[in-house]
Amino acid sequence: MNIFWANLPQSAKVFLTLFLLCLSIIGVVNLGQLPFKPPEKPSLTTEYYEVRFIILSKIDNDPINKAEVQFIFDGAPEPRFTNDDGYVGINIPKRNDIDVVIKKKGFKDLSRRINLKADPDRTITYYLEPHIQQVPQQRK
Repeated sequence: MNIFWANLPQSAKVFLTLFLLCLSIIGVVNLGQLPFKPPEKPSLTTEYYEVRFIILSKIDNDPINKAEVQFIFDGAPEPRFTNDDGYVGINIPKRNDIDVVIKKKGFKDLSRRINLKADPDRTITYYLEPHIQQVPQQRK
């Protein structure tokens, strides 16, 4: 670096010195005028509600296995399926309410809006009503 600086003409040394001095003054002046705000980091402590259901048959109170439960809160539904005990659960970012649609072949669909602030951290039981199958009438 010393050889580079020594071999530069005097005019180039003056120009580089003034250029670097101007850059440092402009940088200091601008940084002094602008409020410094570090970039915000995304929160890693997002709070959630745990939403839990037990889905049973309205006829015999048996648990309904593999019922599709759609949790609708932001964008497309988040489908989950009940286990052998009719249980399903999901963690949802805190909000006021969500819409839930429960579907199972052979049963009527059930739609509900749940107020999450009114009843948090509780397992809700829903009963699905089977479709009534029409028995053909016999002719006399």
